[in-house]
Amino acid sequence: DFLNGQYTVFGEVIDGMDVVDKIKAIPTQARSPLFANLPTTPVLIEKAEVVE
Repeated sequence: DFLNGQYTVFGEVIDGMDVVDKIKAIPTQARSPLFANLPTTPVLIEKAEVVE
C-alpha cells in the first residue's frame, strides 16, 4: 500500500551493466526538493525480464 503501484523496484543487474552506465550518464536537473535528480531527457526501458 505504501507505494500504491506508482514505482518500479529493480533487483540485481546480471547482464547489461553497460546500459545501466548509459542511463547513469544522462544529465539530471532539480525541479523541486522532492525531485532533485530528474533526467533532462526521458529514459525508457523497453524490455526487462524476471530470471528465476
